[in-house]
Parts: sequence; C-alpha cells; structure tokens
Amino acid sequence: MLSRVSGSAVVSAALVLGDDMVERVSTEKGRRLLTKQGGTQPETKIKHQVRDYLSLRGWFVRWNLQGLGCYPGLPDMTATKDGRTVEIEVKTARGRQSARQMEYQDALEVHGGAYWLVHSLEELIEYVEGER
Repeated sequence: MLSRVSGSAVVSAALVLGDDMVERVSTEKGRRLLTKQGGTQPETKIKHQVRDYLSLRGWFVRWNLQGLGCYPGLPDMTATKDGRTVEIEVKTARGRQSARQMEYQDALEVHGGAYWLVHSLEELIEYVEGER
C-alpha cells in the first residue's frame, strides 16, 4: 500500500510483495514510488477526463501518438461522433500551444476542420454543448 500525506507531513509507504509480505521503505523511496505509480501530470489527468467524458457521451476517441513521420503539431486526440470529427489539444491552465501546434490548428481550420484547445473538463463541456 502506498499512501500520500499532503503538506509537510511524512510520506510513508509499504510495498506488498506477496500474499502477506510487506516491505517498509524510506520516506524518499516512498515519494519516488508515489510519483511513478500514482502521481500523474495534471495534463495527463485532463486528457483522461476528456477521453472518459467524450466516450460516455458516445464519441469515438483516439489518442494521436507523436513519433517519426508524424505530422508536426498533431493534437493529442481525435474524436468522432455522428459524422463530425474534432481534433483536440489538451493543455493545463497555464499551458500554451507550440508554434507547430498553432500552425496545425490554422491549417486544419482553413480546410474546414474542427480543433478544440481544452484546458479543463469544464471547457470541454462548453465545446460539446456548443457554447464555445
């Protein structure tokens, strides 16, 4: 079991190794384990919220993985529902698009494509409900 205590309190952790075997670990090692196992970046959390919300609303959602041969500035995900396809870039509240992401958005919108820049679940809901 790994547990996290906010503030300056001590972080304690124990690893379950087998049926009843537990290894106590140091505070520093516990912090590292929590970061690896339970601590996700805020942008990742927003991406999961976006995916889950759209999926529950009947959208077909696909992650766009960056890599060799990938179009520069490709957004994080693509969603389709009822013949409508939207490219979605997810950022944190303070996150900003790169120059290539802005170029991709401009090119897509010039050709009639839909592009949503989402900073929160609430902002996504505004897009979905047509308020943006």
